[in-house]
Amino acid sequence: MPAQRAADFEGEAVEVAADREIIGPKIGSGAEGSVYRIEGSPEQALKIFNHQIRQTKAPKVRAMIDGNPGLETILWPERPVKTTGDGEFLGYSMAYKSEKTSKGALQYAMTDLAWDSSQRHERHAIASRLAEMVEAIHEEGHAIGDFNHDNILIDDDGEVFLIDCDGYHITDKNRSYADVTYYPRYSPPEGRGGDDIDSVRKADRFCLGVHVFQLLMEGFHPYQAQGPNAVGGNYEDFINSNKFPYVYPGYEPVEKAPGADAYTREIPEYLQTRFKQCFTEAGKNIIGHQIIRPEPSEWILPYTDPEPSPPSSPPEPPDPPAESPADTPSDAPTAQSPWQDWSSVDDSDSDSESDEDESIDIWEGWDG
Repeated sequence: MPAQRAADFEGEAVEVAADREIIGPKIGSGAEGSVYRIEGSPEQALKIFNHQIRQTKAPKVRAMIDGNPGLETILWPERPVKTTGDGEFLGYSMAYKSEKTSKGALQYAMTDLAWDSSQRHERHAIASRLAEMVEAIHEEGHAIGDFNHDNILIDDDGEVFLIDCDGYHITDKNRSYADVTYYPRYSPPEGRGGDDIDSVRKADRFCLGVHVFQLLMEGFHPYQAQGPNAVGGNYEDFINSNKFPYVYPGYEPVEKAPGADAYTREIPEYLQTRFKQCFTEAGKNIIGHQIIRPEPSEWILPYTDPEPSPPSSPPEPPDPPAESPADTPSDAPTAQSPWQDWSSVDDSDSDSESDEDESIDIWEGWDG
């Protein structure tokens, strides 16, 4: 089969590892290629890269297949996809999660995890599942980098999925495959500090803290604040200029966010300590001035039992939940399909070859 652009592949036969598959309907497209269903395989999908970047993407995809974190909820590259006949690398297969039964993490936090429609143990369980996935990725030697809410899906059962994983920072025994994409809403106030894997993992810790806070706090960002010292604007302005409003004087939660009393009542003390470590000067090593934020494992929450029955005398009701965060900047989530933008930055220096395990025959005949 001749080389084609990703847009031309529906109905074509391809090799997925040792299997011959027929490409089904297109799910979505981005700057780097398109995502398709596989005919007869409702739980699988294919990502086909555009022709001009396939050979630069191939080594990274191979490193990802060899370094899979091993969780089914991380929609990781599983098998290489090649043309039939000449065996040209096209992309990869992965598990598929339909956006029809799931929402992006921020939208889910603002609706399904609003305090008047969810229980504390539900919110904690979802935050823990996300932390477990980040821990698995880091333990495999990788980092996320582009850790934004559009790449986190949560389904109707509260299961959490990570998508668009080929934009992550990947390492194998020979080299690292960096990606410089990042989302200002989740960029730490001190900056990312570099694109090496250790710097990106440190930035991931901040991002994870923000995600956990948003999942537990109806989607509000930890640096959204009002008061005499607070600034408005976009999230980059919030992060660079504001201080964590649940700790610092002169800053208060925005009007529709849970207030300080509700925060103290609903957020367990050990989590308040972690948020303080993540979002305040308490996260600095006094001697070396290094930022020491919680590791992913420290966000895996022990609170998993159902809530106890309410006391006979009901407590004071919490602040009214927000329909949407006040003064929401322009990067708020939209209703568009999370599969519509599968873009990431081209790893243009991927010309060095990694050592192949001769026993892996799914790559046989491919010399990329």
